[in-house]
Amino acid sequence: MIKAGQSGQEFNPEYLKKVNAVRKLEKLLPIEIDGGVNDKTILVA
Repeated sequence: MIKAGQSGQEFNPEYLKKVNAVRKLEKLLPIEIDGGVNDKTILVA
């Protein structure tokens, strides 16, 4: 689990499953991982 506001935490390999699922849907989509982004905090245009 990632603590909000904490930097330099260890990478959690469990998130690679989610990245791979997105990558299968869209091969050229740039993907970044940020624990502070979710369906409530992201701006959807």
